[in-house]
Amino acid sequence: MRATGFRVLRALGICLVGLLPGAAASGLGGGDRTLTELHHTAWLAKDGAPSQVNALAQTTDGFLWIGSSRGLFRFDGVQFEQFVPPS
Repeated sequence: MRATGFRVLRALGICLVGLLPGAAASGLGGGDRTLTELHHTAWLAKDGAPSQVNALAQTTDGFLWIGSSRGLFRFDGVQFEQFVPPS
C-alpha cells in the first residue's frame, strides 16, 4: 500500500509539473498578473486536514481520498471526514 501511495504522489507531481509551463503561458492572462492576484486556499490541521499524508487518490465522483498516519480521510473540497469502516 505504501509503495502504491508513493506512485500516486509521484504521478500527481509529474502531472502538476507538466501543467506549469501552460499555466504560466495562458493561465495568468499573458503574464500581466502576479501570483498575489490569484486565489489560493490552504487547509491546516485546525481545518481538519490530516498530517503526515502517505497517499492521495481522487475517485470519479470527485472526492479526494487521503491516506495518513491518522487514518483514511475523504475531502469534498470543503471539509475533511475521517472514514470509519462498518463493524
